[in-house]
Amino acid sequence: MFDPGAGHRLFALPPGCDFPAELARGLIARMAGQPPEAMARVTLFVNTQRMRRRIGALLAAEGARFLPRLRLVTDLAPEAMRLGIAACRATNLADGRVEVLAMGEAAAIDALAGWLRQGPSLARVDSLMREDIDDADVPPGFGIA
Repeated sequence: MFDPGAGHRLFALPPGCDFPAELARGLIARMAGQPPEAMARVTLFVNTQRMRRRIGALLAAEGARFLPRLRLVTDLAPEAMRLGIAACRATNLADGRVEVLAMGEAAAIDALAGWLRQGPSLARVDSLMREDIDDADVPPGFGIA
C-alpha cells in the first residue's frame, strides 16, 4: 500500500472528528481502484477491542468487501511465536507507552527487541528501553502455561 522507502508519514484529523469513521472512509478511498483482495493485505493496529469492533463494523457497513486485518497493538503473540519466545505479554500504559514482558532464550529476546524497535508496518516507535530482569522479579502468573 505504501512505498516502504518513503520514510515516516504523519496523518492528522481535526479535533472532535469521529476518528474510526474517518479512518474507515479514508481507507476505503485510498483502496479505490485496487483489486478487491488488496484490502485483505492491509493490517491496522488499534489500541482497544472497542476500536477494533467499531472500525470493523464501519467497514462492513459500506457493503460486501474484503476487510483488513484488525489487530491490537498489544497483540504480539504471532510475532513472538515466530521468533521462538516462550511467553510474551504486552500492556498499554496510561501514559501511552506499551510495556512488553517476554521470556525466552537470549537470541529470541534480541530478535523480539529488534522487531519492536522497527515496529509493525505503519507503526511509529519513538524509543525502546530494554531491561533484563532476574527470574525472581518475574510477576506472579507470568510464564509458560
